[in-house]
Amino acid sequence: MYEADSRDTRPENALHGRGETWFAVLPDHPAAHAAAGLTGAHANRTVSYPSTRPWLVGQWPDEEVVLAEAGDTRLAIVGHCPITAAELAKAAARVRTPADLDRLALTLPGSFHLIAVVAGRLRVQGSASGLRKVFHTRVSGVTVAADHARLLATATGAGISQRWLDTCLLTLPPHPLDEVCPWHGVETVPADSYLLVENGTASRTVRWWHPPEPELSLAEGAAKLRDALSTAVAVRTRAGGLVSCDLSGGLDSTPICFLAARADVELTAFTRVFRDESSDDTVWAERAAAELPGVRHEVMASDGLPLPVAGLLDVRVPLEQPFPNAFQIELILELGRRMAATASRIHLTGSGGDEVVQGWPGFMHTLVRKRPLLAAHYLRAYRSLFRWPLLPTVRALADRRPYGAWLADSARDLTGPLISETYPPLEWDLPPRLPPYATAHAEHAARTRIVEAAAGARPLAGSRGQHGSVHGLRRTSGMHRVLASVIARTGVRYDAPFFDDRVVEAGLAVREHERITPWRFKPLTLAAMRGVMPDHLLRRNTKGTPTIDEYQGFRRYRADVLALWEDSRLAKHGLVDADRLRAACTQPDPHDVNQPAVLDTVAVELWLRAAERATTGKERGNAATAR
Repeated sequence: MYEADSRDTRPENALHGRGETWFAVLPDHPAAHAAAGLTGAHANRTVSYPSTRPWLVGQWPDEEVVLAEAGDTRLAIVGHCPITAAELAKAAARVRTPADLDRLALTLPGSFHLIAVVAGRLRVQGSASGLRKVFHTRVSGVTVAADHARLLATATGAGISQRWLDTCLLTLPPHPLDEVCPWHGVETVPADSYLLVENGTASRTVRWWHPPEPELSLAEGAAKLRDALSTAVAVRTRAGGLVSCDLSGGLDSTPICFLAARADVELTAFTRVFRDESSDDTVWAERAAAELPGVRHEVMASDGLPLPVAGLLDVRVPLEQPFPNAFQIELILELGRRMAATASRIHLTGSGGDEVVQGWPGFMHTLVRKRPLLAAHYLRAYRSLFRWPLLPTVRALADRRPYGAWLADSARDLTGPLISETYPPLEWDLPPRLPPYATAHAEHAARTRIVEAAAGARPLAGSRGQHGSVHGLRRTSGMHRVLASVIARTGVRYDAPFFDDRVVEAGLAVREHERITPWRFKPLTLAAMRGVMPDHLLRRNTKGTPTIDEYQGFRRYRADVLALWEDSRLAKHGLVDADRLRAACTQPDPHDVNQPAVLDTVAVELWLRAAERATTGKERGNAATAR
């Protein structure tokens, strides 16, 4: 059933890094061998059907795959999950249809893909958080699924999707446009659904996950979150050995570090120092480290790290999708190399903490109808804190449009002012915008695609608050997914326990007005970590940012940024006015609302160049740039 190389001596390839797990799933079909040859060219693992045809091909460490079978059911868990092969076999024995696996998927802790064959029907699913994704396409005439879109794109020689290209300049693409795959012919399975394949060719998606109703009190939710997050960290540290983690001193990474310190591991905590003199990350990180005897604390001074934007024109790391932090890949790789130098088995980060324990202020739309006096109290505080203007706030709260209508209407004002900090985030989402250097062609194409998507669009949850929370979570998990792929080039497995489905559900189950308030910073984290962390570390209400680092990097390497637009792929596609774009890059301002749009545009330009090299064969088989 299972075949694997005893050791991996292959050179790093252009698709995957040394620390990256990947796989393709094939049906039990006569064409499977041909499809496996295309998708598994760099594989060092194969799991076969009784027919000897390949079922799973890919690259993974043994401890991240659990296999079991019972009767005509075969199950595989790929990722972090404490279930044993014996326990999985018992679960397999109870399965009669693919839908029977919903209960297992909704109860297992950890972060993983669940792959099953039930009476010849194939079920492939990722995680509800969106961190573990599933893609599919036709290869050699059969439906093949994989956890990386670029794997399928390479196997089929796919070009860039025009549907994706038409909306690639939108700031914060709304659902469901955020699920459009950049590769033509490769489809994304929605995070709340699984792919069902029958007879090797026919396929459809089936929803298995719904966000919980926010009904728990803060105290109830805190206990649930503490248990879920403790389990998520324990799943990753149970093997012992050398483990590392981020330690910013904030309320995301610090809880992860304290929970990891409970395990029988050798723990190294990393603190990155920002160039912003007002940042107090180092002060809080040192206070936390003092409470963690036996934990090695590594402080990475800013003057010893590359500035963001360094090496911009040399970026060669192949990415799953445009990566907003692509402009600082050289810095990210250096951070990865520092982690790798500790021989860490896995590196844990607090990414996702903001989204899990807080949420979308659009919950006020529901609160004002159910508890108007409480809503008025919140609104006064929010308007004072964030300077929300009165009329837009009232209009947003009075708006009763369903999601599809809101999405269609949002296409009317794509070239309006970019969203600032004073915009009241009370709608289904922030309205999409195009940067000021987008062309009329880009505007027409994006508007057409939004209206098309709106016709059948359904929200991710029944209320604006939960929809916005889920969407924000999946947006962030997608960014972390690509970041982890980049760091994998250095041999480091970069993981975020906050994105585990059980942790996500614990956060989303708490009443929104209790987990999101204008008076207390992350009240759910404070309640959940009381007794896990010292009380004095829970008093922090600040958060360090790399804004000054990015500003200095743009100033120093401004010539490289401007050089990107000399032969711009975006300009060739008619999407940007290169002259106006160069003007936007000439005088960077860390507080300019246009700067995030510029960074996103840089990410798309770099991705298009990488995709062009891949499709023309210039980088096939090339080693990536983990120097």
